[in-house]
Amino acid sequence: MIRRRQSGFTLLEVMLVVLLIGMSAAAVVLSMSTNSVEDELKKQAQKFMAVTEIALQEATLSGRFAGILVEDNSYSFLVYDDEVRRATETDEQKKQRRLNQSNLPKWLALSGRRGFERQTMAQGIDLELTIDGLPLDQEEDGGESWFDDDFIEATNANKHPEPQLLLFPSGEMTAFELIFASKNDKGEDVIVEVIGDPLGRMHIVGEEPEDEQ
Repeated sequence: MIRRRQSGFTLLEVMLVVLLIGMSAAAVVLSMSTNSVEDELKKQAQKFMAVTEIALQEATLSGRFAGILVEDNSYSFLVYDDEVRRATETDEQKKQRRLNQSNLPKWLALSGRRGFERQTMAQGIDLELTIDGLPLDQEEDGGESWFDDDFIEATNANKHPEPQLLLFPSGEMTAFELIFASKNDKGEDVIVEVIGDPLGRMHIVGEEPEDEQ
């Protein structure tokens, strides 16, 4: 007797889908209570740290510089592409590159890589980045690049902004403080702060770093 496998979803599969949909909806909509706001900020902070750790590992394994561009309510991961381009370009391409230096982006977005897509915060969540004790404004960062003898023009920096946080192949990174901020239903500020040191270690303020637990 031949038994035919029935098509369709099992009850467990349906329940799993419903659960995932519920979790996705909860991640987008902020609750009005202080605890819920703080929980959402912590969730976003933990996600930032997890993806940054993976990006730092990939930078170490590939030997390429990576970086993070932080904006008012989003952040994205970039990779430094100039060294790869120069290693494979022909003499003619090298000549064209020099003629069009200001039009070539040095940093390319890690598009198409799952987990490294541009991360935009839910409405009401803002990001504030501090490096070396000073709040950093991308518009005031000038147009100078650390990775080329000829500095790119400021106009090109506006077209292709460079990351503020650098991830080095050595496993080190730019020391930083990143605040995830929002407000509760009373209009009070709620913040969660992530601190990263030059050795690539990160933790949320108020929580012990993993290597010290």
